[in-house]
Amino acid sequence: MAGDKQTWLESQAEFYCHKLQEGREVFDTGPYATMIRGEWLRFIKNFMFDGAAILDVGCGDGWQSRWLAEQGAGRVVALDLTPGFIVRARSLTPAHLLDKITYVCCAVEDYRSEPTFDVVVMKDVFEHLFEPQKAMETIADLITESSIVLIETCNRRRLRNTLWRLVGRSKISPAHFREYTPGELTEILQESGFAVDEMVGLGFLPGLGRLRKGHEQLFALDLWLGQNVPGLAGGIMAACKKAQVG
Repeated sequence: MAGDKQTWLESQAEFYCHKLQEGREVFDTGPYATMIRGEWLRFIKNFMFDGAAILDVGCGDGWQSRWLAEQGAGRVVALDLTPGFIVRARSLTPAHLLDKITYVCCAVEDYRSEPTFDVVVMKDVFEHLFEPQKAMETIADLITESSIVLIETCNRRRLRNTLWRLVGRSKISPAHFREYTPGELTEILQESGFAVDEMVGLGFLPGLGRLRKGHEQLFALDLWLGQNVPGLAGGIMAACKKAQVG
């Protein structure tokens, strides 16, 4: 199993390194993706506070870490296992934020620290984890009883996947180790010693990422559907804490 895990971690780093080397955009910056990202950031703001110590797991090029620092975080530790991302993140970070953000090239399972983080953010990370329970158990050692862990991941039963299954096909990104339904995500968090405080659907209609500007009403409908039909939503946002013992 250890060998399989190492192979998976290396394949993940290679997948994104190729995109970086080719100069391709790794993250979608279109209007729909920007709207979805904005909803996630609003979700985070419900739980963060000035001076918070935040762990950003899977930081990519550091865009979220920079945003967290600009929003008043006192300290941000940003982890990513792809060296190219860490290099890019450091190069994109303004000088006035360098004393707030520490970039570390490692998997979350290998990171060690005192339990001092108030907030942990995991955007587009859970679907890449080879051992999600081990990752969450590691995170549990980095936080206190009052800390909050915020997760955003794709929904295995999102409408697009459901439609593909009806015609006997499956479309899952080669970069994803496993995708989860809301129920499956809740179960694995509980097995890792966490209690889910809040879970919200994010996005709904397939194909909107191809649209450019001028579709704000359709995007708004998409958000409403995701929130009200979470079982088929495109993504899942969850807030959880360490479960109380006894």
